Amino acid sequence: MDSNAPRRWWKVAATFPLNAVAIETLQRELGVTFLGAHRLHEVTIGHRLLREMGEDAAQLIVRRDVGEDVFTIELISSLPDDSKEAWAEEQAKVIDVLARLSAKVIDHEDSLPTGFTPLKVLVIGLGHVGLITAGILAFFGYEVVGLDEDEVKVSMLKAGEMPFYEPGLQALLDEVIREGRLDFTHEVSDAFRGAECAFICVGTPSREAGDKNLLAVENAAWAIARNITAEIVVIQKSAVPLRTADRLAMIFAKGTSQVVRLVVNPDFLREGSAIEDCLRPERLLVGSDDPVALAFMRRLYEPVLRGSTQYFEVDILTAELAKYACNTFLALKISFANALARICEASGADVVSVADILGSDHRIGREFLNPGLGYGGYSLSRDVPDFYALAGRLGYEFGLLNEVIKINQQAIDSTFRKITDALWNVESKRILLLGLAFKAGTDDVRDSPALKLAAILSDAGAIVFGHDPQANRATAREFPDLHIVDNPYAGAEGAHCIVICTAWPEYRDLDFERLKGIVTFPIVIDGPNLLDSNLVVEAGFSYVPTGRPPQNL
Repeated sequence: MDSNAPRRWWKVAATFPLNAVAIETLQRELGVTFLGAHRLHEVTIGHRLLREMGEDAAQLIVRRDVGEDVFTIELISSLPDDSKEAWAEEQAKVIDVLARLSAKVIDHEDSLPTGFTPLKVLVIGLGHVGLITAGILAFFGYEVVGLDEDEVKVSMLKAGEMPFYEPGLQALLDEVIREGRLDFTHEVSDAFRGAECAFICVGTPSREAGDKNLLAVENAAWAIARNITAEIVVIQKSAVPLRTADRLAMIFAKGTSQVVRLVVNPDFLREGSAIEDCLRPERLLVGSDDPVALAFMRRLYEPVLRGSTQYFEVDILTAELAKYACNTFLALKISFANALARICEASGADVVSVADILGSDHRIGREFLNPGLGYGGYSLSRDVPDFYALAGRLGYEFGLLNEVIKINQQAIDSTFRKITDALWNVESKRILLLGLAFKAGTDDVRDSPALKLAAILSDAGAIVFGHDPQANRATAREFPDLHIVDNPYAGAEGAHCIVICTAWPEYRDLDFERLKGIVTFPIVIDGPNLLDSNLVVEAGFSYVPTGRPPQNL
């Protein structure tokens, strides 16, 4: 891509039904590669690199606004002046396709060219955050190298294999790797050549004492200090405690004579919708005390700053603390919903209706008010106790967070009691858990409530089977004693109880008439209130939801 080429941006928003005809037309006429229809948020994302307009010259993005029937088609280009005719032809092609789809154009924007330089970016650590960050930045047109010490992971990525599941990530990486904008290495000496910025995205696992192990962060910082040969912007994105940036600054002061400009840029990616979160982030948080670094970050994120993204520039400490505040508040909402569920179960009220009424207040919002087995995953499960400990070190007893943690455990205990109430004794009983990932849309089982429930049941003598649409392999590594099945019906053979743990939409389509014929006891416990209770009860099952009255007991 010509670094001196003008940057053009053209957008057209239109309404049209995304049916089979529309998909086929967009694929055939515009060459759009669809990254997938989002299960949870109904977002369709597609993109195409317009090669005929010059190597790496432009991108075309198709996406659907969340909860609406509005589709936005964007052309983003870096084209030499003599490509104006090809640019106009591409615009005309998009308009012609929309006309054939009987689309109603509701918005249009044609921006003036601006300067664009394809930055050279290094991403250290290729886990959930690092790999997605690398792929998205390459999609923006930058030249990206992903560095990871795990040679097996690097070999997998070079071969086009994904180390974890994230909707849309495979197609995105296939495209940017094919176009030569993303490469992977485990060799530190190869990674730093020409890098203008380096993201630290390494893992920070918890120690037995509960604090984070920051050795990988330290090692990444020393690798930067020892290998850079010019000024660089270092962007800390790993989940770390407050004042970690101070430690990094000390390493850079000791380890290199080059100028290192430090930035804290916490991620707010939701597993299962991370690609959309990167392409259309609700917010970007950038913390630095260096105005040159802040200007660099605006340039880096220029491709997404033209939308409705809220962009926050703050000092480093505020950025570090804000990440904790955001995650702990989400955990608080989930625990509040689960506490409401306990009260509704005791009183006979319907927690879903209560949550709907509560969430209709725009000051509160409906998201994260769904009761179930509680929160899990890497971020919330660690950030809540970490924030509580941090407050204590600062002299404040943040007792509310202790209650959040307690209520979260009570959600699992409550589900276990429902199982024992239904079966009396669980010893030697066969129990099927459906949904093993900590939430739908991912294969991540770290701190999964389902696996915590499985451990309690196993310790009580139950024979526990499990199934997940994506997390079976990860579960087998994490919980080798759990009997993993390839499909729910295999696990339901002779089952005394079926427990819905994670709200995968696939489980709504289960054939309960078929299940009735193969289970020992027709009992369903619905942790996330996923199922249509009428269908379950009509098939002859007892149905026990969360925070709602049970049926057919």
